[in-house]
Amino acid sequence: MALEKRMGHGEEFEFTTDAFRAIFVMELTDGGRFRAFNGDVELPRTGDRYALRELTGPATIEVRPDNEVFGNRAELYVRVQARDAVSGLVDLYIPPFKVAARDAFTPLTLLPTETGVRVIAGEAGVSAPVSATGASTAAAPAGGGTAASAGSTPAEASSAFTQDPVAPPAPSTGTDSVHIVIDSTASMLRSTTSQQMDAMLSFAANAVSGMRCPKHVTTSSGQAVPGIMDTLEVPAGLSESLRGNDIGWEISISDIAASAAVIAISDDIPACLLGRSSAVHVISTRPVGGAPGVTSTLFDDRLHRAVAEGDARGYRDAINALRGAIDAGGNS
Repeated sequence: MALEKRMGHGEEFEFTTDAFRAIFVMELTDGGRFRAFNGDVELPRTGDRYALRELTGPATIEVRPDNEVFGNRAELYVRVQARDAVSGLVDLYIPPFKVAARDAFTPLTLLPTETGVRVIAGEAGVSAPVSATGASTAAAPAGGGTAASAGSTPAEASSAFTQDPVAPPAPSTGTDSVHIVIDSTASMLRSTTSQQMDAMLSFAANAVSGMRCPKHVTTSSGQAVPGIMDTLEVPAGLSESLRGNDIGWEISISDIAASAAVIAISDDIPACLLGRSSAVHVISTRPVGGAPGVTSTLFDDRLHRAVAEGDARGYRDAINALRGAIDAGGNS
């Protein structure tokens, strides 16, 4: 009987062995088809079992979907089976990885050591960079939960958009944190439906989910909105419950670090955000006025429909543009 070991994301296990061979048991939750590679070499497979027949140096195991991107609900399950000189056959179990709408993902890195091979599990939805000594250098994304909470609507507001949605992985931004602010004023209530608000919130949360920095979600009145970055899910009607009759933004901008990027879900550029030295990005259902240092996403009917239907190709460019704007602002 095999010895079972459970690894967390970013954790590692070292096999004691002279000749390392392994079977990777991998499957997607949505039944999608994919291939696995060690660098540029495709691994042979039988069903859901992929074989690594020899290891001659450091290896990066990457999976790539047969279609352009993984499905919008896709999570990747990975098990590693290999023989250890001391323990015999070992089964390593790893929690599911978030791979939705990516075009590639690296769940495993293998590094030869003096006594065997070190297996390093990737981060939850982010490939884990590895230092020259073999230690994982990537911190887990803030709130990178792997399981969806029960009884809630997927994070695209009635869509299947539950994961970090677009490859390539989100950049390691120069911003030290990202603050998503939901406009809860009376003017926003008149100009935007709760369905649009839910969708814009999940769009923003998923766009920044892989960035390796803290993320916060609040309303313009300063009310904290917990749980969104943990599950990447927006319960249906959440935005409706946050709406108020405020005349303007009441949040204290001094509570947001000067170096933090701010994503405002609003009907225009909030005056209190003008002149910030860090990135400011506005997501709005209508065009917003131009201002130095402020970028925006027009969340029109086409983009809303793509988000609501979980059409990754339809919102991919918008996601990448938002990420690029935050990264550029953080490095300016």
